[in-house]
Amino acid sequence: MFSLPEVQKRLHQYVQVYLYTDVVPAVFQPSTPPEWNRDFQWQAFGDAQLPLYVILEPVSERQARLIAVYNEGKINDVAGFLRFLDASLTAPASRLIELPALPPS
Repeated sequence: MFSLPEVQKRLHQYVQVYLYTDVVPAVFQPSTPPEWNRDFQWQAFGDAQLPLYVILEPVSERQARLIAVYNEGKINDVAGFLRFLDASLTAPASRLIELPALPPS
């Protein structure tokens, strides 16, 4: 699905960020622990589904505004996902989200 040209075209308008909630690959260390990431996902979006597709607008290094959440983990409705990506480009931000910080070293 992600290799479809119409999906690729839209995804290139975004910066992709991954939140690892089970194991954080060594290449991304230091990182917040996966259990912190799971807690953050639940608290910020009210959903523990994997994967969960979220559009955020950065505000600062530690804050972002929530634009949209797409809650179909296994995407069966490609047209619906494309509408989600298109609408998110012009949708107003809703609430401010505090992003997790790295643990003290």
